Amino acid sequence: MNNVFTNLLAFLLLLLGLAFLMIIGWGGGWLIWALLGGIVVFIFLLQKQYRRNLLIISILGFLTGWRGWDISSSFIIYPTELFLWSGFLMYLLDRIIKHSDGHRPKPMFLEITLAMLAILSVITSQYYGRQLLDVLFILKSFLVFIPMLVLFRNWIQDKREIAFYARMFVYVGTIISVLGLLERYVPAIASLFSQYMPKPIETRYNFEFGSVIDLAAFSSWGTPVVSTLLVLFAGLSVFIPKSEISWQRTVRFFASPVLILGIISTGYRSAWLGLALVIVLSIVLNRERVFSWLVLAIPGIFVLFSSVYLDRLKTLFFIANSKDPTIITRSTTLQRGLHTIQTNWLFGTGWNSPTAFNDWVNLGVAMGVFGLLVFAIWYGLLLAKLIRFAIRSKEKEDYSLYMAFFAALAGYSIAMISGAMSQVLPIMTGFWFVFCLGWRLIEISQQEELINGKAVRVITHL
Repeated sequence: MNNVFTNLLAFLLLLLGLAFLMIIGWGGGWLIWALLGGIVVFIFLLQKQYRRNLLIISILGFLTGWRGWDISSSFIIYPTELFLWSGFLMYLLDRIIKHSDGHRPKPMFLEITLAMLAILSVITSQYYGRQLLDVLFILKSFLVFIPMLVLFRNWIQDKREIAFYARMFVYVGTIISVLGLLERYVPAIASLFSQYMPKPIETRYNFEFGSVIDLAAFSSWGTPVVSTLLVLFAGLSVFIPKSEISWQRTVRFFASPVLILGIISTGYRSAWLGLALVIVLSIVLNRERVFSWLVLAIPGIFVLFSSVYLDRLKTLFFIANSKDPTIITRSTTLQRGLHTIQTNWLFGTGWNSPTAFNDWVNLGVAMGVFGLLVFAIWYGLLLAKLIRFAIRSKEKEDYSLYMAFFAALAGYSIAMISGAMSQVLPIMTGFWFVFCLGWRLIEISQQEELINGKAVRVITHL
């Protein structure tokens, strides 16, 4: 791509970034923040490695939480989505200018089918009289895996790049956790940044009726539901390969306990279950690292969290005796969602259907049984391939990388019972980002396997 074209695109993204940051700007100094943010984006994209920088900015966009560009009261564009779709536009323009005819990875059947079923659900939703903008708002977040896969297949060609972006997610998750813990347990910080941390504490019902528990609200991000997203980052952190840079090794050492504390502090039970699976996988398959972060995490748990957290944990195991009214609400909506799938199994009822507080069920309600099956098969296929390559890997770094994505996605598959990503769409974008990076890791590994197989056959025939 020539320099003039790069500069023009960078300037376009600068304008978009300025507009976005001005809209979500913080307090009276919003113009300064907007200008600084725009300049950073501009400088990033003028570098030779503008592709990597664009993906870095996209990951950093998760720090803004569920703040976005309100096109209307029912349609919001989030920063990560903005940068990814802009990168997709850059890729298309680059192809037009270069007239590139080289070999490009082809999309697979499952992703094409899932995209078609998702688009078909828009028509279904109109049949049920839902607002089009509300439907498109969800659709553009669900289909964000399309620009992700296109960019990853053309911009990421090495496992080391996958590891780099995985570390970026760990850093971002650690920052989110630190901010959430600070606003909950250091009132002075929450008071000082009251516009950014408007609600440090969220009160929920506990196991016994009338008993309540004060939980971390994570208002710096927007909602404690972010703990389900942190499960993905925690899974990456417990297995991610070591970096050669000293400060990155230090962050890696503290990341896991910080993420664990962040997830626990929200009191989000589905995230606890996902985290439990991540911890079990780490204890069984990564014993050399588990001791260090458990030593850091366990004292913090005793210091920060009282016995009321154990009382809340009871609601997971004694559901029938729990007096938590949210349990009854979720049970009722889940039954309603399953009934909707049963009566509308072919096409579902489209996007923006009433939530079942379970992402697996929500997908079935939106796209029907076939849409849910395609998603589940793709998800299961990725997990199976990650395990397969982890078992067969000869390099320790490769094994750790495969297991990092396996732990992250396996843990999140449990956290999906919360219905979080159907309600808070930046979480859906975060899921797809990690999922598509894992899928690209498998594609690169299969290409390497194919090349090595050909080399062996050539040597054998000599």
